[in-house]
Amino acid sequence: MDYANRQPIVQERSGQWDVVVIGGGVTGCGIARELARDHDVLVLEKGEIASNASGLSMGLISASQFYHDVPDAAHHSTRFFRSFDGTEGFEFTPRDRVGLIHPGLEVQFRERAAKLASYGFPTSFLSADRVRDEYPQFDVSGFAGAIEYRSHGWVKPYNYAHALKAVAEDRGAEFRTGARVTDLHVEDGRVTGVETENYPVEAGQVVLAGGWQTGKLVDVDVPVQPFRYELAVLDPGWHVGDGFPMGHVERGLTFRPMRNGNLLVDDSAAGFEDEPEETTTGAPTSESFRTCIADELPEILPAFEGAELLHHWAGTVGITPDVRPIVDRPASGPDGLVLALAGGAGILGNPVISTAARARLTGEDAPFPLDGFALDRFDSVSPDFGLEALPVYFRE
Repeated sequence: MDYANRQPIVQERSGQWDVVVIGGGVTGCGIARELARDHDVLVLEKGEIASNASGLSMGLISASQFYHDVPDAAHHSTRFFRSFDGTEGFEFTPRDRVGLIHPGLEVQFRERAAKLASYGFPTSFLSADRVRDEYPQFDVSGFAGAIEYRSHGWVKPYNYAHALKAVAEDRGAEFRTGARVTDLHVEDGRVTGVETENYPVEAGQVVLAGGWQTGKLVDVDVPVQPFRYELAVLDPGWHVGDGFPMGHVERGLTFRPMRNGNLLVDDSAAGFEDEPEETTTGAPTSESFRTCIADELPEILPAFEGAELLHHWAGTVGITPDVRPIVDRPASGPDGLVLALAGGAGILGNPVISTAARARLTGEDAPFPLDGFALDRFDSVSPDFGLEALPVYFRE
């Protein structure tokens, strides 16, 4: 699918929109797709569609790992990607994921594997000997074993976002790029639209899906900060085939094979980003990340000793303290406003975010509890939280 040259569907209309979505990344595109079947939807994006964090990310679909205690949400995400496969040229690639576990975490992850299995997710804890037998690519010296997820996979985030956009447009949504929103219009405590750099837009409801930049538009405390991630593409000199799993080291690197036979490696624990505007469109990675790949990756994947570093880039994602979405109507905000922030794992959580946003806007029931994505789940909604507030794998 040639997404760049696909002709957009533009509605010739004036007057009030039912919903304006601010942000044309994966989150905004998914919400537009969900709402456009029965709402007039306009998406405003300051740059290009999926040009920042959405298009630069790894694209792992591992809902049962991140939503292990919210099984209905995890099932919802998993089912969506499998059903959406083939839509507008989008492809979901199923693949086992193997997470190597340090000895001190063995009991915790044995229990997690058993609980996920009881929820209907094909998950097992493998001893070190079983890992050697079933996944000989790994050197498990020093590890207690691994948790094996058999319901995971990956997508190309840019293609996914544009497939969502295409469906939303087919349903009547309009997308405007180069449209920077500068302010919300509020009258008598209710949102009435937005102001862009060039024109006003009237709307009955507004969804803020702009990630870490949300605080620039609304006078509501939101616990989200710009967080740096770094990725690299490695060529081992041989083709990483269909039998090669996705993998990660708990509190370490994450990696997945690519269709062209290379390996994509990620370090999500790079830290808060001091200059997020400079890294949203892809900046060079740090020397420490490149050294980590060269030194640590071959310790667990010996065949990648001396692999060639082909490409590398950094990006910025908005992260919440629990690395989960915020989808809510803020109590201190105007009526008609919904926050929809990915939280740090936006691709895998996209079906959950989109469905939750629809539920918040319409009052419909969602197929999973919304409490875990509400703003008031946090003891503090200050955006000034530190690394110690994040899950341990983001700070060690």
